Amino acid sequence: AQRTEQSLQSVPIAVSAFTNEALQERQIEVSSDLQLQVPGITFSASTFSGGGGFSIRGITNFATAASADAGVEIHMNGLPLGTTSANEVGFLDMERIEVLRGPQGTLFGRNSTGGVINLITARPDLDSFSGKAKLNYGSDGEKIVDLMLNVPISDTLGARFALRNFEKDGITENLWSKSTGDFDTRDNYQWRASFAWEPTDDLTLTLVHEAYDEESN
Repeated sequence: AQRTEQSLQSVPIAVSAFTNEALQERQIEVSSDLQLQVPGITFSASTFSGGGGFSIRGITNFATAASADAGVEIHMNGLPLGTTSANEVGFLDMERIEVLRGPQGTLFGRNSTGGVINLITARPDLDSFSGKAKLNYGSDGEKIVDLMLNVPISDTLGARFALRNFEKDGITENLWSKSTGDFDTRDNYQWRASFAWEPTDDLTLTLVHEAYDEESN
């Protein structure tokens, strides 16, 4: 929360932090799940406002301009995302998530009145080969596929790949026109490729490529 590793009891900020294990245990999978676990935070899906629809202690961004500053800033690996809307993008292969309540200065490069959502993605593990697969199937044609593969290429180089695919049929019938199917369909996928190089004990270079694509009704 202050760009240094320390106990939360020593940090003079109201912080809620979740490790990857805590995210799985509490079933925090999308942005809207955070409001069920963190006091003082609410979420509503928004297309225009920055901060992805997050509100902390009643402070958010009601402006509909793409250039408006976010009331609650979202950071990915320490970098501000600006007006990027998080909406229902899933938390894919995370190391941890931090929610910093209250005004935050420019420690992460962007001032934020309401607070900050820090998203820290999992980095390659150079010590062991590992993988994970999770398949969910539900009603209304809901299908969720989560895949992760960690590959240590050498003692100093590693790669990590993660993929999620989410499909679901619509549950709201369109009575106005029969030319269009049901509303609320979901068809999205996101993936991330991370590479880490540690030539010395004091130097780590990380390259991360992440993409998201959605076709919903």
